[in-house]
Amino acid sequence: MKTRTAFVLSSLLGLVLLTGTVASAQGPTPSPSPQPSPTPQTYPTKGAVDRQPATPADEEQAGRYTVVSSIELGVRGLSVDGNNNKYRSDLNYGPGFRIFDSSFLMRTKEGTGGLFDSFLVNSTGFGGDPYGSVRVNMEKSEWYRFDANFRRNTYQNNLLNLALGQHVRDTRHKFGDFDLRLLPNNRNLHFNLGYSLDRNSGDGVTTFDYSNATATLGSSSTVRGGDEYAVLRKIRTRADEYRFGAEGRVGLIDWGFLQGIRSYADDSRDFLLGASQGNNTTNTAFLGTFQLDLPTHGRAYFTRVNAHTFLAKRLDITARYTYSKARSHFALTEQDIGRTAGSGSNPLSNALTYSSLITAPGDSVRPAHLGEIGLTWLVTDKFRISETLRYNSFRNEGNLVYTEVTAALRANGTSLFNPAAVFVVPVDYTLNYRRLYNQLEGDYQFGPRLAFHFGHRYQNRHITTLDLGMTTTAQAAPFVEKDEAFNLHSNNFFGGFKARPVKSWTIFFDAARGDANDLFTRVDNRKSTNFRVRNRITPRQGLGINVSFITRNNDNPGETVIDRTLVGPQSARQFDVRVRDRNFSSSVDWTLPGGRYSLSTGYTHLHGTTDAAIAFFPLPTGCVGTTAVPLPPCAVGRSQYFLRDNFFYTNVSAYINRRLSAYASYRISKDTGQGDRLADVPNRLFIGSLPLSFQSPEVRLIFKVNRRVDWNIGYQYYDYKEKLSTAQNYRAHLPYTSLRIYFGAGESR
Repeated sequence: MKTRTAFVLSSLLGLVLLTGTVASAQGPTPSPSPQPSPTPQTYPTKGAVDRQPATPADEEQAGRYTVVSSIELGVRGLSVDGNNNKYRSDLNYGPGFRIFDSSFLMRTKEGTGGLFDSFLVNSTGFGGDPYGSVRVNMEKSEWYRFDANFRRNTYQNNLLNLALGQHVRDTRHKFGDFDLRLLPNNRNLHFNLGYSLDRNSGDGVTTFDYSNATATLGSSSTVRGGDEYAVLRKIRTRADEYRFGAEGRVGLIDWGFLQGIRSYADDSRDFLLGASQGNNTTNTAFLGTFQLDLPTHGRAYFTRVNAHTFLAKRLDITARYTYSKARSHFALTEQDIGRTAGSGSNPLSNALTYSSLITAPGDSVRPAHLGEIGLTWLVTDKFRISETLRYNSFRNEGNLVYTEVTAALRANGTSLFNPAAVFVVPVDYTLNYRRLYNQLEGDYQFGPRLAFHFGHRYQNRHITTLDLGMTTTAQAAPFVEKDEAFNLHSNNFFGGFKARPVKSWTIFFDAARGDANDLFTRVDNRKSTNFRVRNRITPRQGLGINVSFITRNNDNPGETVIDRTLVGPQSARQFDVRVRDRNFSSSVDWTLPGGRYSLSTGYTHLHGTTDAAIAFFPLPTGCVGTTAVPLPPCAVGRSQYFLRDNFFYTNVSAYINRRLSAYASYRISKDTGQGDRLADVPNRLFIGSLPLSFQSPEVRLIFKVNRRVDWNIGYQYYDYKEKLSTAQNYRAHLPYTSLRIYFGAGESR
């Protein structure tokens, strides 16, 4: 660390000397007054902050084009005290030379350019930071407009946790969108072409549990594994999407059409490089070889048509229909060789050495329909009614043939299965989903100071599933069928108003009450009650005050449905969840006349509590009763989680003089968690929270060297602390300096 710090400090000194040389070699020249447009951020924070640049971007003529360009080069230092893996999982900013950001703009009067009228390239964080993006916009308004946005993220997750830190990920994610519009200003007809890509690759670690997995043949059985093993994961996913469409106008109707195709593939794999004893090194179990491959490839086609019209300046109609069909193929292959965990005084004498091969090829198809129509009727200039009707349906069909072949040897070398045990399950699965959604809303404008809205939402979901399977082994096995159907309804009422008691004070209020349900979680509807109030106050120009409060109550009385599975009927169980969220937020933004000084500060309090039932299955030792509803009290517990987060921030910007600008900020987030509440394990009450504090101050100075160079120097500090454990705490120091250089070349016409 000392060597790296010394290198960074020497680099900083060299850059300072270089800046001094540039300043002395070029005399000062008059420059225009600073413009209020912000420059891209270069300091290592994840949020954008307003800053006043010392030097504006110059505009110069290059032929018929106006050119505005700049690049920021610099060096960042880094010193981390504490858990470096936690720092990298949270922030992942590294030391060394960086191209913080760059921008290039060429523009001319509309219609007078050659290949283009405007050409813009912006890049941020592409010089080695974990989060980088490039944006390109080019257009000749009469003929085309091209937009491209490419992002690259480096993501690391290497945290201490209850899984022994064996769930780790280090990936690189690249994704982008490229869109071309032809004849963009032609209202009657224009065309759209698009392409999107998504690439994710890297390495990771995960765990496989081989405890108490049994393979049976007649009266013989073997317990395979008996431990949990950390295995390596090679991550590789990719997706490509191509789009073609057109939009236009015929008479009073605006129409649109889009056709697309998306291909995707997941070729990730899990494996062991060598034999492993597992997490429990006291038993006889080990895993000699392991490899799991589940390549999944698919393709999805989608078509969308839409239309819009406005009749008699009173009735607005919008309609849309989308059809998609996705088809995927997969082929699971798992191979492992190992030894089970023996028992007794001589565990090796009854441990089994096993070898298994599992294959499960299959495919699935998912056609889907989405239709929507929206009507807005302007009854009067003050009153309007909106109606939205949406229909959504899809059908999932899939099949696979699960085959497992297991061979096992006793300690004396004899075979447990002769021939090897073969377990085959062909499975067909079908899920049908149909959803009808309707929303009716009314809005009334009483005057310039008061508006009111109210409405009702209704949803109906119909879901059916069908599972078919046949177990075929050396012994006869029954045909297994699981057939379920659900018909769910939900109603929500909502309303609110916007009021201006005085010119400088605006109040927004919204409320909603009703129920909702989840598609794949078969429990009762959630009962929800939500309120939101927001105040916006502007006493005078340059001063803005915002205060808001949000409350959300969600109650799930929950009782799971009876589930007929391959292992037999499972009884319905109690499972209720209560969630209480309170959110208070306030902020003040103040800019002095002339814009030389500005202050932004705010406070947010998040107050969240969850209370969920725990159903113990099987029943705890000593608990008398059955697993059917209602469960005996000794088989039911509670799990509670508490969030009490306080977040404060302040940002100050100052344009001190024509040579110097300054910026300072401070942020702190502190969660007090459960406070003095304690778990009561004998009475099955479990309490969880994560009390912590995370603060980050920063200071930055911007020196104007000359009309083409700004020198930036700054320092940022991160301090992360957990209350219950110090294992993941860290402090990070990030000094940085950079030169922002402005370019522009003109030529006589």
